Amino acid sequence: MPDGCGGVLDCGTCPAGETCGGGGVPNLCAETPCRPYTCGLLGKNCGTVRDGCGGTLECGLCPEGETCGGGGMANVCYRAPPVCVDRDLGSALPVRVKGSTRYANDDHQASCGGGSAPDRGFLWTAPRSGTFTFDTARSALDSLLCLRRDGCGGEELACATDGISYGGGARVSAALRAGQRVLVVVDSAVSGSFSAGDFELHIHEQAATEAGSCFDGADNDGDRWVDCADTDCQGEPWCDGRGCADTDLGSALPVTFHGDTAQAGDGFQGTCGAVLRHDRAHLWTAPKSGTFVFDTVGSGQGNALYVLTGCRGRELGCSASRTAGKKGAPVVKLSLPRGQTVLVVVDSLHGDDVARPIRYTLHITEYVPGESGRCANGADDDADGRADEADPDCR
Repeated sequence: MPDGCGGVLDCGTCPAGETCGGGGVPNLCAETPCRPYTCGLLGKNCGTVRDGCGGTLECGLCPEGETCGGGGMANVCYRAPPVCVDRDLGSALPVRVKGSTRYANDDHQASCGGGSAPDRGFLWTAPRSGTFTFDTARSALDSLLCLRRDGCGGEELACATDGISYGGGARVSAALRAGQRVLVVVDSAVSGSFSAGDFELHIHEQAATEAGSCFDGADNDGDRWVDCADTDCQGEPWCDGRGCADTDLGSALPVTFHGDTAQAGDGFQGTCGAVLRHDRAHLWTAPKSGTFVFDTVGSGQGNALYVLTGCRGRELGCSASRTAGKKGAPVVKLSLPRGQTVLVVVDSLHGDDVARPIRYTLHITEYVPGESGRCANGADDDADGRADEADPDCR
């Protein structure tokens, strides 16, 4: 770890059964505690469920008109069909709604599709006259977006299955008068794989430029490019990773970070990963010049791991695996100068037909040519695809 004067301190290794940072505090030895599940990871949104560690989770109450488990899926809110409107958004602006079409009904059909996939409908009222953009950027499903005048059964104003430059997002725009109400439908034009899942819905008054709105996840100017992927934002200093990271790990070394991708959305894409999957981004700064190993050993579920120079920066390395145990987990080895900041993205590979969130463990260690002496930290220190007791160096 840094010594405060430009150097580093070697604080030693942890005893058997403990890992450095295992309790969630960098550079402190601790046993890794049981990691309770969250309602999002379990796909539950109502009632009481077990957390996997001897406790319980309160996943909330269902909106009026819905029942908990009424559709046959325990602890999932259900509204009997037909359902035209799932939620009234009022005249809020801007809008950012996170939701899921899983377990929803197939209530809407649009000119560009949507007749064979579950959907969600939102009422929204324009607070003033203008042109407004509606998009589903960062959605972890193959989304369709439709607008109808005055709500259910109204004239279709716009429909699209694309319009965002990456991922599963779609975008439409419409000129509306003050007080005009529209039904915004989030749907999918496909059936089967990735026709249902988590989405983000954004509503903004269309702007001339994305500048000034570079970290809100929306396509504010309607040009297909979102946030730091838009040329309007590429001079923004926080596109170095600070503006899009979910977690700032500072310059800790070694790192053991436990996270999950529940409700994370699809914000990144690596060359070795898959599209339409949840991901999380972690900012990390090299405390000294050297060679470092990034891995997700012990995550237990398939994932891709890639390191970027910024929010839409150059990819420095990418590794993916359908397993994440002590053998075969994703690992990236990189040489970095002191002070270089990188964005470390963990991307799910769990599920072949629908994006499913995962729990993961991210390690960052300084590279060593052999694992001997580091056989209880859970990490793949020598980047050979084998960690701890699975590595011949530790036998």
